[in-house]
Amino acid sequence: MITKILIAAALVLSCGLCMAEDLPQNAIGIKTLTAKQAAELVAKFDGHLSLDDLTSIDKDVAQELAKVKRILRLDRLTSIDKYVAQELAKSKSNLYLGGLTSISKDVAKELVKFEGYQLSLNGLTSIDKYVAQELAKFKGLFLSLDGLTSSDKDVLKILKSNKSIILPEKYSDKKD
Repeated sequence: MITKILIAAALVLSCGLCMAEDLPQNAIGIKTLTAKQAAELVAKFDGHLSLDDLTSIDKDVAQELAKVKRILRLDRLTSIDKYVAQELAKSKSNLYLGGLTSISKDVAKELVKFEGYQLSLNGLTSIDKYVAQELAKFKGLFLSLDGLTSSDKDVLKILKSNKSIILPEKYSDKKD
C-alpha cells in the first residue's frame, strides 16, 4: 500500500511540474467546447491537456478528449452522465475528474472500464454501496478516491477488496 501511495504521490508531483510547461495557453479559461474544438486541442496538445474551467461536456466532446495521450484534467466538471463516462473511460491517459462530487451507479459502471494508468475521482466525499460495488470492479492500475471523508464500514470493505483503489490514509489502517 505504501508503494502505491508513493507512486501516486510521484505521479501527482511530476504532473504538477510538467503542467506549467505543457499546459496549452489557449485551454485556460475555456468554459464550453464543441467536439470540433476538442479535436483541434487534442491534435495540438495531445500530451497534457488541462481544461480546468470547463464545467460540462457532452458525449461527442468526451470522445475527442479521450484521445489525449498522457494527462487529461477535467477537474471542474461537476457531473457527467453515463454516455460521457463511457467515452472518457476509453482514455489511455491519466484522467483527473476531481470536480465530481457524486456519481451514479451507471456512471461508476462505465468509469471502471477506464483503460489508462490512473483515474482520479478525488472530489467524491462519500459514496453508497452500489457505487462502491461498481468501483470495486476497477481493473486499472490506480483509482484514487482520496477525497472520501465519510464512508460506512460496508462501503470501505467493498472498496478495500480492490488493491488498485487508493483511499485516504485515515481509512487504510481502519479495521472493518
